[in-house]
Amino acid sequence: MTYSAIMGAETRLKEARIAAGYSSAADAARAIGVAVPTYVAHENGSRGFPAKRAEIYARRFKVNLEWLLTGRKGPAQSSRIEEVSSLLPIIGLVQAGAWKEQAMLEPADAEQVPIPSDQRIPGARQYYLRIIGDSVDEVIPDGALALCCDVWDWARDEADLFRRGKGKLVVAQRERHGLFETTIKRLAVIAGVAQLHTASKSPQFKNEAPIELTDTGDVNGVAIVAVVTGAQIPL
Repeated sequence: MTYSAIMGAETRLKEARIAAGYSSAADAARAIGVAVPTYVAHENGSRGFPAKRAEIYARRFKVNLEWLLTGRKGPAQSSRIEEVSSLLPIIGLVQAGAWKEQAMLEPADAEQVPIPSDQRIPGARQYYLRIIGDSVDEVIPDGALALCCDVWDWARDEADLFRRGKGKLVVAQRERHGLFETTIKRLAVIAGVAQLHTASKSPQFKNEAPIELTDTGDVNGVAIVAVVTGAQIPL
């Protein structure tokens, strides 16, 4: 399912089409060069449309792209195209309560979701991961998207990471028996030692032992690979 289908963008697409002066979906499809059955399916919600297609609709109907995809950023009746946000890929899933084998998508193959311009970090690698479960639901609920930035694009060095990142959600990675696994936790720094904790409202996670970055056990180290800088939470 695409992001637009989840967010109910089909209703906003119809509003945008009518505001642009097209009395029927077929008229709009022919005017913008989209197959009529394809456009009709996007507008009636039987088929969700990807963000790349939404960019075309937003441009031709003169509405804001973020509004079309998420319902934010003003009305469909905008008389001009507002400055639109950039798009970032959803490259995988991450769970706080367990280590999961890494199965990341290439950005070119991933669904694209808008990022507000004030959350874009110039020159940094940023992307979304979808949260599974409720072990960080004090910050981000199950099913929402965590906006991530590669750790060394966000922090200058380890000291900077521990100083500025204390209390933030981070994505951690470990190598175990030749497999790379990831999880999402809250970074804590206690007496100079960095630990990874859950951030959950659920009692089942309250007594979960923290993970120390220096703890290896049967794995080849635990390292922070990204810092969570924001979230997209479904309405």
